[in-house]
Parts: sequence; C-alpha cells; structure tokens
Amino acid sequence: MQARISNPHWIAQARTIAYWGTTLIIAVELAAGGVWDILQVPYVHDLVVQHLGYPAYFLVIIGVWKVPGAVALLVPRFPLCGGDRLSSPQSKPSRGFCVRRLAASPAPMCHSA
Repeated sequence: MQARISNPHWIAQARTIAYWGTTLIIAVELAAGGVWDILQVPYVHDLVVQHLGYPAYFLVIIGVWKVPGAVALLVPRFPLCGGDRLSSPQSKPSRGFCVRRLAASPAPMCHSA
C-alpha cells in the first residue's frame, strides 16, 4: 500500500521547511566563506593566491560581498516588482552565488601545474 500525502497544509509545511533548511545551509556556507576570505585563512589563501593565481586583495573583495549576501538570503521575502518571485531579495544572492560557483569551476582545470 502506497502512502499518500494529500493534506495541502502538510505539503506547504514540508516545502517551507525544505526551503528554509537549504537556504540556511547555503547562507551559513556563504557567510563562513566570506569570513575566511576576509581573514585570509592560510588554506584559502594558498588555494586562491598560489594555486589559482588571483591577487590577495581579491579574497577581501569577494569576502566582503559574501557576508551581506548571506544576510540577504535570510531576510524575510517581500515583493520588489509586483510580487515576482525572481525579484525577491533571496533570489539575487542565490543567483549570484550559483553564477560565481559555476564561473569559478573551470579555473582549477585551466591552471597549468
């Protein structure tokens, strides 16, 4: 016998919990990464500066923008452009975070050893 969840309240509650759970995980990782970048933790510094070849000040610039991005993810939603979901404050840092991750992913492959 297959169990079915047909109560709309339970479905909405499960979606809300899943949304905020994943948002919290991403925000914590983003904030921690920002703090590590600002403090120039040796592991991050070695990876970004020595291995990938970026200048050291790049870490500080990226780190300073990661922390407010993490905060913006956790701010309760409010409509900006007619209630469009893609214009919510959370979607902009999420899209920026994903674009940054995707754009940086080929960098290790392009680095010559």
